[in-house]
Amino acid sequence: MKHVVRTFLFIAALLMCAPVPAQVKSKKVDTPVTIYGNVKNTKGIPLHGVEVTVQDSFINTDTDENGDFVIETTIGSVLAFSLLYYNDSYQLISSDDRLQIFMEEAPRGASTRDDIMMSYGMTKKRNVTGSIASVSGDELWETKKAPVGSGLSGRVVGLTARTSSGNPGFDETSFFVRGVRTLARAGQNSVSYKSVCQPLVLVDGFERDFTNLNPDEIASLSILKDAVATAIYGHRAANGVILVTTKRAQTNKRTIDFKYNFGVITPTNCMPDFVDSATYAEWFNEARVNDGYDPIYTQQEIDTYRNHTSPLAYPDTDFQQECFNTHALQHQASLTMSGGNQTAKYFVALGYLNQGSLYNTFKGLNTDFDVPANFNRYNIRSNADVKLAKWLTFTMDVAGIIKLTDMPAVSESSMYDAFHIPANQYPLYFYGYNPDLNKERLMIGGNSVYKDNPFGYLAMAGVYTKTYRYYNTTAKFDVDLSSLTKGLSFEAVGYLDGYNYYQVSMSRTFRVWQVMEDFRGNQSYEHYGTEGTLGRGASYDWKRYYGFGGKLKYNTEWDDHALNSMAYYNFRAIQVKQNDQSDYKYQDFGVWASYSYKK
Repeated sequence: MKHVVRTFLFIAALLMCAPVPAQVKSKKVDTPVTIYGNVKNTKGIPLHGVEVTVQDSFINTDTDENGDFVIETTIGSVLAFSLLYYNDSYQLISSDDRLQIFMEEAPRGASTRDDIMMSYGMTKKRNVTGSIASVSGDELWETKKAPVGSGLSGRVVGLTARTSSGNPGFDETSFFVRGVRTLARAGQNSVSYKSVCQPLVLVDGFERDFTNLNPDEIASLSILKDAVATAIYGHRAANGVILVTTKRAQTNKRTIDFKYNFGVITPTNCMPDFVDSATYAEWFNEARVNDGYDPIYTQQEIDTYRNHTSPLAYPDTDFQQECFNTHALQHQASLTMSGGNQTAKYFVALGYLNQGSLYNTFKGLNTDFDVPANFNRYNIRSNADVKLAKWLTFTMDVAGIIKLTDMPAVSESSMYDAFHIPANQYPLYFYGYNPDLNKERLMIGGNSVYKDNPFGYLAMAGVYTKTYRYYNTTAKFDVDLSSLTKGLSFEAVGYLDGYNYYQVSMSRTFRVWQVMEDFRGNQSYEHYGTEGTLGRGASYDWKRYYGFGGKLKYNTEWDDHALNSMAYYNFRAIQVKQNDQSDYKYQDFGVWASYSYKK
């Protein structure tokens, strides 16, 4: 009995002296945690700029130059790691332990940078034998240029972007793929016939203008240049094809991005430098002497021009400096939101662009009406994807654009002609005594030869406001027919686009005044032209585009072989509300197939 008691006491003493195991740390799901981590490639090199995102949330961050990151999340969440040319990686958060992530490089040709848009959908560059170049929407935003088409200059091989006007709202861009390739009108190969030399432009599969898009809406832009790449579009693609794809949301990734850029617009140095009045008079005399004639300007008159002692009768006007601002401002902003899951996804984009004009409208001198000179553009887009069934996906895209242009009622050709007026012809404007009104008033300079005063055009002749409204709607069903045959699918799509244009204008003619001075220094005035009353006018136009189409696709792979094929049909109609014109309608259909070996 004593032996048993001693044994029991000995075991109890051992249990009392034994260390108590520490409790295992555990945290409940949804417990907030701060995660520290590092990202490297499989060779152990830290990766800079890896996007770290908490799935199904707006929380994200990037790794620093050492590959380190810090992010706030919760237990049970999933972190997604993505970087160009690397496969995406995912990590389930079960504790607040430091993470070490290794990312594998994507196989050659498998990166998203190697994706390229074709008529039949997205594919890899290595599967394409035609001549194609592409640029991303992010690259277009970085150019800081507006409209977006002008930012393509120098970024796409074989594409020429030509802007014929610098006026805000009128700076539309013409595109030429590999030069002007179509002989237009009696064999003349000239950029002046740009309407017949333009490439076919398709935005999300339909003929639409892309130059007014917010660059942050664009996912990719591809240029199809040769016959191999453009054959499926027929003769309408003789001048090349521009394919534009707008952005869509990614599964389980929510983002809110705001971008803003500020720019200063300055005039180019394409205008010649004109001489002042004194130099002009001296050279004019010299030209007459060389031709055997007597000079018409005396030395006293030349000195008066140079010394500016009588600026009204002997003016020295720099028309360019007076009528052009040294700079104008540009503001561009974009707000995008995207998110969703396996069932539904959304992408929403809002854009704004404001451009000032280089024209000097001489604010405050016109007491009858204001003469603004600016351009505003508003963009909105919503792209939604809904998976109605395992085999059926519905997409709905809606976009709208509003353009507002306020400018003085003057043509660019009139301004250009006015800049060639010699500096000694008349002062731009001045205050003088009007005998008809029996009081002093603002007078517009001019004479019997030069009646087109640029100041009169910019500040007094009138103003107009142009409003453009565009809308684009697209509905599409994607049907996966793999249950019948693996790789078989069908796409049905319909769209309705349109625009309306409205212009309100105010205009009037103006009178110009010439100042004359006799030998005693007495000044008198002579006027030319008539000063009309302010008239108002309006004009409008609208067009509507609608159509539908379908594609039956079959894509399959086996061993080292790949086969892609498609049969398609498209119908398009254009309604024009102008002079009771009839609708334009056309349709096209065809088949296409490609085969690749050892892909």
